[in-house]
Amino acid sequence: MKQLFLLGSPTFFASETKEVNKGLAQEQWQTMKQHIESHNIDVDIVSGTKDLYDNVYITNSALIINDFAIIARFHKASRRGEEELITHYLQKKLGLRIRYLPQEDGLYYEGEGDTRWSHGGRHIWFSYGVGRTTLKGIDAVERILQEELGSTAPIVHRVKLEDRKTFHIDLALLPLPNGRVLYYPTLSLNSLKEVVEVFGKQNVIRVPLKYFYACNSVWLNRHTVLCPKLHVAGFSEWMEEATQMKLDQVDVSQFHLGNGSVQCMILRRWNIPFARAA
Repeated sequence: MKQLFLLGSPTFFASETKEVNKGLAQEQWQTMKQHIESHNIDVDIVSGTKDLYDNVYITNSALIINDFAIIARFHKASRRGEEELITHYLQKKLGLRIRYLPQEDGLYYEGEGDTRWSHGGRHIWFSYGVGRTTLKGIDAVERILQEELGSTAPIVHRVKLEDRKTFHIDLALLPLPNGRVLYYPTLSLNSLKEVVEVFGKQNVIRVPLKYFYACNSVWLNRHTVLCPKLHVAGFSEWMEEATQMKLDQVDVSQFHLGNGSVQCMILRRWNIPFARAA
């Protein structure tokens, strides 16, 4: 099955704290879309609304697997309402089955932004600890995965983040299809130990503090990583060595003003097992 990436329209994108050049943001988003399509990946666009200006960071809205989607339950109040947008799109346009999380106090899950896959779909990593996704939310998602996938359900890992700067796992962990993994040093010691145990010490690479957003990249196939172009000396060389993959770099600096980058703007449809799709 051909890969499908969903992108949130940047039409209403704005930052809560910084001024955005809307024309440049539109250009950067369009360039990113073209880069994705150049790798023979289908792209669909999900429209937003003026009130939901963060919808461009669409990865937080859901987790899509095979023919079903688990809809997010946002902890951040300003993101609430995006669940209805993505649900309507996934049902009407893609014909997916929708799985909702229980409406319980303290139960939150912010979609693919707090989810990472590894080892050909055999492992799945969730994060908690910084005021977004919670352990109760992860438990609820795990139950759905067991119900839907049965014997093919992945091994679940719970990663604790300790710095609000990395408020989702896609800012802190980047597993790659070649068995390597990048991490930004905000994981708890026990969580980092678990990562090392699963990947092997030789495959675990610490991201320097100056290369924030390095983990917010997306592998497109077994050979190529779509990553942000960071205007910091030495980044391209370091990233290529760290990933051992080809880089396709895009400038999304306007979206960094809203604390998001490449992965934040992509919601991927996963096929389990998805290793063969690469």
